[in-house]
Parts: sequence; C-alpha cells; structure tokens
Amino acid sequence: MAFKDYFSNHAEIYAQHRPSYPLELFDYLNSLVTQHQIAWDCATGNGQVAVGLTPYFNQVYATDASAQQLAYAIAHPQVQYSVATAEHSPFPDQSIDLITVGLALHWFNHELFYQEVRRVLRSDGAIAVWCYSDVELPTASPALQERLADFRRLVYPYFAPEIEYIWNRYETIPFPFVELETPQFLMIADWTVDHFIGYLQSLSGTQRYREHYGSEKLNELAAPLVAAWNNSATRLPVEWKIYLRAGKLE
Repeated sequence: MAFKDYFSNHAEIYAQHRPSYPLELFDYLNSLVTQHQIAWDCATGNGQVAVGLTPYFNQVYATDASAQQLAYAIAHPQVQYSVATAEHSPFPDQSIDLITVGLALHWFNHELFYQEVRRVLRSDGAIAVWCYSDVELPTASPALQERLADFRRLVYPYFAPEIEYIWNRYETIPFPFVELETPQFLMIADWTVDHFIGYLQSLSGTQRYREHYGSEKLNELAAPLVAAWNNSATRLPVEWKIYLRAGKLE
C-alpha cells in the first residue's frame, strides 16, 4: 500500500530544522511502562524521538516509510533503523514495550496501523502519539506577528486535509485504547530568522506551495517576514505546545 509521502523530496531541510523535544517528555514516556526492553518509534523521520528514548530502553527500533528521511537520521548504537510503513512492521507478535508516533499519526491508515499495534505491543505495553501546535513567537513585535500571519494565510491552504487533526490538537483523531492522563509539554527554541524560515520551508504545506508557484515566489513571501525580524543575528524565543495522547491495550 502506498504511503502519503510529503517529506522525502526535502528530507535534508526537514531534518535540519526540527525543534527539540523536552527531556520531560521522555521521562513521561518512560513512566508509561514497567518493562524497558524494546521501544518502537514509528515514522521516526530524523530519529530524534528514537535517540531520545535510548537512555530508557535497551533497544530502540525506528522505522519510516521514507528511505530518504532515514538517510538523514541520527546515528546511535542503540537505535536500529529500517524502512517500513506504519501499517506493516517487521516485528514479532507481542514484542514491543512502548510504541511512539511523533507528528505522523495523521498520515496513517488508522485501522491498519492499530491492528499492527495490537499485534506487536505486549499486554502491559503502551502507545503514545502526539502532534504539536503551530509555531509561536511569544516576544515578537506586532509587525513580525502580522508578517507571520500573512505567510500563513497564503501558504497554509496548501496543507493536506489530514493536517486538520493537528489544528484540532489530535482530539478528533481515532485512538481506540484505554486512555491515560497526559501532562502538557512545551517545546522551546531560540532561533535566528534563518533557522525560523528554514523551519517554515520544511513544512509540507510550504513545500506544496513551492511546487505550485516555484522557489522564487516562496522567497518573495518570506522576505517581509525576514525584514520584520530586523536583525538576522537576533535570536527570538520560539514555542510549540505538544498535544499528547497515551493509552494501553483494552
């Protein structure tokens, strides 16, 4: 079955401009299970979640349907990468203690993926899935906020329909498990305008806009945002809220 691939063609820029997850998120994921032999990070992308799980698990398997994405994944001796779709993993029955899916569940065939979860997850295991909010610039000037709003207004209609799950904070995405209480986490970065623009350009909707209108038009859209930043060397706080759901088998 073909997977929805919106990232292979810009895998390098995607890997370079991911925000970092807080340590507290991994502490929480660790607390979900009593056994810590094997974790599976599904749709791992650049491997940042998989590597973040290594202090807690003996072995982390990280899969992605995109070989191009895995070409830029972070190497680690405890992480084994392989190309596989979410719906068809290479793992034995009841072999996984924890399954994680960061910012990818909305692309999956949910019914088939959850069949796979029930097959490979141990009876006392857990699954955790999350997305994160649209990027926020909490200390930005009104002018910069306006330019960012202009950029979104023109580019964001090019996101695929599945992104609606993110706008709804994953509250409407199917999740047929015994749900656990989850805390609120925040990602925080300190970025220059170049890094911020790189992040915006790595988004699937932005790439679809570029495919439609070309790179020159995309650069024209970004120019007012760059100008409103005032100084290319200036670093501004950047934030994302993490919307997390976790559960156990029934």
